[in-house]
Amino acid sequence: MYTMNFSQIGANIQKELDNKSMTQESLADELSISKHVMSKIIKGTKVINARDLEKNASALGTTIDSLL
Repeated sequence: MYTMNFSQIGANIQKELDNKSMTQESLADELSISKHVMSKIIKGTKVINARDLEKNASALGTTIDSLL
């Protein structure tokens, strides 16, 4: 087994947001989640499952691997 570093995933999502000049709020809106939940994902304090990771990658126009 291995542990996933959710802080690193959050940092990678934020990096993609910055590269695309998007806000956390705009991504949250696109994913139909609250800005509060998106903020927790970015901070790494909320566990993100594979399905949600795929949705984030798709919304950002990137791959799951780049977010991991």
